[in-house]
Amino acid sequence: MKRIIKTAAPVLLLLAAVALASPASAARNKPWEKIKTPALGEIRLPDYQRVQLDNGMVLYLAEDHELPMIELSATIRAGQIYEPEGKTGLAALTGEVLRSGGTASWSGDEIDEKMESLGAAVETYVAEYTAGAYLSALTEDADTALAVLAEILRSPRFAEDKLDLAKTQHKAGIARRNDEPMSIAQREFSRVILGPDHPLARNEEYDTLGAIARQDLADFHADWFGPDRTYLVVVGDFDAAAMTGKIETAFAGWPAARRPLPADPVVPDLPRTVNVASKADLTQSTVILGHKGIRNDSPHYAGIEVANRILGGGFASRLFNEVRSARGLAYSTGSAAGTDWRQPGVFVAYAGTKSESTEQAAAVMIEQIEKMTREPVTAEELRTAVDGILNSDVFNYDSKREVLDRMVLFEMNGYPADFLTGYRAAVQSMTAAKVLEACQAVWKPEVLSVLAVGNPDDFDGDLSRFGAVNTIDIAIPEPKLTLEIPAATPESLAAGQKLLDRAAAAVGGKKLADMKGFATKQTLVAEIQGMSLNITMETTILLPDRLKLIQKLPFGESTQVLDGEKGWVQSPMGVQDIEGDDLAKMRDQIQGDLLMLLRDHARPHLPGPAVRGTRRQDLRAGLHHRRERRLHADVPRRRDRPARDGAEQGRGADDRRAGHPEGQVRHLQGFRRGAAPGDVHDPVRRRGLRHGADHVVHAEPDGRGGVLRQAVGRDSPAGQQKAGGRGTTRLRQILEEAATRVIRVSPGSVKPCCSGSSPLVAASSPTIISKSTVIL
Repeated sequence: MKRIIKTAAPVLLLLAAVALASPASAARNKPWEKIKTPALGEIRLPDYQRVQLDNGMVLYLAEDHELPMIELSATIRAGQIYEPEGKTGLAALTGEVLRSGGTASWSGDEIDEKMESLGAAVETYVAEYTAGAYLSALTEDADTALAVLAEILRSPRFAEDKLDLAKTQHKAGIARRNDEPMSIAQREFSRVILGPDHPLARNEEYDTLGAIARQDLADFHADWFGPDRTYLVVVGDFDAAAMTGKIETAFAGWPAARRPLPADPVVPDLPRTVNVASKADLTQSTVILGHKGIRNDSPHYAGIEVANRILGGGFASRLFNEVRSARGLAYSTGSAAGTDWRQPGVFVAYAGTKSESTEQAAAVMIEQIEKMTREPVTAEELRTAVDGILNSDVFNYDSKREVLDRMVLFEMNGYPADFLTGYRAAVQSMTAAKVLEACQAVWKPEVLSVLAVGNPDDFDGDLSRFGAVNTIDIAIPEPKLTLEIPAATPESLAAGQKLLDRAAAAVGGKKLADMKGFATKQTLVAEIQGMSLNITMETTILLPDRLKLIQKLPFGESTQVLDGEKGWVQSPMGVQDIEGDDLAKMRDQIQGDLLMLLRDHARPHLPGPAVRGTRRQDLRAGLHHRRERRLHADVPRRRDRPARDGAEQGRGADDRRAGHPEGQVRHLQGFRRGAAPGDVHDPVRRRGLRHGADHVVHAEPDGRGGVLRQAVGRDSPAGQQKAGGRGTTRLRQILEEAATRVIRVSPGSVKPCCSGSSPLVAASSPTIISKSTVIL
């Protein structure tokens, strides 16, 4: 080995010297700008056949025998723009439950199993202007997969349980929609440009989802889906003539859509507005400005696309160089040209900046847009933008199905089949003068609307230099109360008082009045996609305002802490502060516990000063409910809500101090004060997990101009009385339910305190087991 090394060293040095002196080495040292690149290759469209069936369905067929599989995509003239007012979310729910809800022949779960066994995929959707489906399968399974897809589109079942599940998922999305500032900015800016009444600017709300029934999905499908509005693209290993016959057979008998297509809602030309969406827990602002854009068939389309590349389309753009690099105002900044196929798009420029430079960032972006309309771009900017567009154009042709899907898009929206060829030629011949002409024709700095999402108290200006400022309320509306509310009576309130006495006696009686805190341990079994997950939650509360919550999950542990004024969470991702609404909800969690209700109830009965003791009394509540509720019955906790009326807050506090049962019931376990029907406080249920304890909230007048909140177990005997479509009951029945769920544990034994309760040892999955230790 040593001999080889000694011999090889001079040889390597000699080769290196030769390489350095060679012409190839000299070429490598030349600047990269001098490298001659070949001309872009010619674009060749795949061979395809266009066939129109007798039922109006249009087929685009492209044979490709390289692999033994087929892909099929369906595009249908149906979309969110056809949603009726007051039922926002109907289109999206239809697109989801169309697939998950099954068909006349198969349930959604059976379709899942069938597709998994074949290694195939079938999916559906409804978007803004179109609906559609996608299929992928091996050639040998193509007939089976096609039959499933055809039945999904022709005769969907829209199973009620799958609709309920989809609604729950959408409600969770509503609860989280204010988590990300950019999501807020995009949503609210669409409303600024389109107007709040445009179908594409409406927000899903709890009430709009609540207004949607299974029949609405069936009607939406029958109204807008049909073969006469459907385009099928099929690519893969098949014979075109044979595939045409199979498709014709599979979709035979599918009736045409019931309703004629109306004109699209118009994108209005609204005046400039300046808007602030306040979110006090943010230290950074998201700034968006823009106005109505153009369709892709505008004569200025190519010029505007090139201009947008120069303004904010990448790392070499003016916004990036000026807003970020030169002035250090933003980490992320850019723009979108505002072009679209069906309707005019929305031109926007955006930046994420610190709160103290909000107004300055907006001013710099407007300045750069104005400059684009005043001065020609430089030759270098033009060359870079044109090269970028032409070099990326190749990705428009990276699959045959994508090419044919775009051909369908062209046909549906009135574009010529060779539209991209013309666009490519227009970009290649672009000049600085044409870019300036496009900017002057399309971009109007004087009508740019402005939106800032952040904490306006920290802004460097109030934005009034841009115009009169509007404040946008991003609070998520509470569900409207739709229950038929029975009136409270003196008899029901008296009965409720007695039941509170019984419940308090079971957990310490009068000693609860001197409770300093309590600890609770809950073990849950959550079923998610067929898997059972064991979750443990340990909560320690020291009154009045300290809380520690430890959650142990199979994939990690997290700890949340509230020390009175501040809160934080420690997880595998590190330590983060808890602020704003999340901090307020931790405080609410302390006051929302059943033991707090019973403590408040016990205080007025003490004849003298509170008796302070050191004894610890164990309470074990085994909440074992054989009547399970599916995940879709859960209603996620709202993350943002408007402040409650101050008078109601004060009255509730006074009622509790006075021991008034009306005030005490406001505080019932599992529900925050001021909660709406079905608005569950339990943190695990807020995350969509499933367990047996299921409640709804009921409200009725308290006789004093306020509202009395009640909680009821929906599946319990106390919840069998129906009103307004939900379980409800009078106060006596509600408190009876609460009383029968408390179990007293004596040393060495498990003893139910009340008739109808279940001992801890009898609990089974899915279950929530609670052990509480009261600190006296």
